[in-house]
Amino acid sequence: MKYSRKRGAIPRDEKNIQLAMWIIYIVLFYLFFFLSPWIFSNASEYRLTPIGIEQSLSSQRSVTVNAWTYSASQRTMEVQLSFINNAYDGDNDYVFSAISNGLSITNLDVEVVIQSNDLYVLQIHDVPSNYTQVRLTVSLKSNRTESVNLFSNKLDITSVSRIEEKTETEYRIESLERRIETYNASIEKLNNVIGEATIRVENLRIEIEELKAAETYQTAAEVSKTETTISQRESSIATELNTIDNAQKEIDEYSARIDLAAQEISDLREEQ
Repeated sequence: MKYSRKRGAIPRDEKNIQLAMWIIYIVLFYLFFFLSPWIFSNASEYRLTPIGIEQSLSSQRSVTVNAWTYSASQRTMEVQLSFINNAYDGDNDYVFSAISNGLSITNLDVEVVIQSNDLYVLQIHDVPSNYTQVRLTVSLKSNRTESVNLFSNKLDITSVSRIEEKTETEYRIESLERRIETYNASIEKLNNVIGEATIRVENLRIEIEELKAAETYQTAAEVSKTETTISQRESSIATELNTIDNAQKEIDEYSARIDLAAQEISDLREEQ
């Protein structure tokens, strides 16, 4: 006896093929979702908020990352932030949230360890071991639209064996010591600027002397051209000397800041 297939019914083989295709699609989707951090992540894609550089929350408020460390054994990050409030309105309360990127996006618990008008110390807990980067959102408590995202990643973060408990004074001293290091690094760069500009000035002066000596055997038209060149070189010297002067003023300013920071460190240690 022959059995006829119902009109419109899908053959069993075709059903199996469709089912297999759906299974393959689902497997590929999950592979893409879970492996995409490794497929697409590379150092150039990791975001990093530089240490010691002010980040704007609004036109009158800024925050600076003083330090961002990570202890793998504790699965904890510590972030030290300093704030500047140029509104002078006494509104210095901030709220924080954090997420990590890794095999998946994870919301992280942020604990405020130290809080004052200008200094906050945060600890971000339960950071996944496979994280690639962490985004910390800082917002003014009274107006969440005044906010900024701060970033660190597994390649650039400072790793420590353990995050130790410290007092506010100890955190402030650490912050001041890092500030002095930053000032000294800036002074070193400025000294290089001065050194390079000084060499250019010396070379320009030598060239001017050579040009003046050559005028003895030049025609009036040639002398006129040489004088134009000398005038250009003298203008370049003036520019280089101005660069040296400005760099020296910056060095003097950084040196004064270093002295004040060192004095503040001394005073804080006496208070301990």
